[in-house]
Amino acid sequence: MAHFSAHNGDRMLQELNCHERRLNTWLNSSPANVILFIEDPVAALRAANLGIPEVILGEIQETINGIVQKLAFA
Repeated sequence: MAHFSAHNGDRMLQELNCHERRLNTWLNSSPANVILFIEDPVAALRAANLGIPEVILGEIQETINGIVQKLAFA
């Protein structure tokens, strides 16, 4: 797992913020999109075809995996 840094977090948040309006439009277009986002946020971001770089999507996935792992051992 990659080391999380404030810089990586800022970069992820900036990228998501840039696409927030389009993501919300995509989510509101179908209940299935909302379900996908809940079940697999990164797959949903890919399916929404927002143009988020793959490296950022990978960092988001690693962050999610880290949170899940920490919660599993809490």
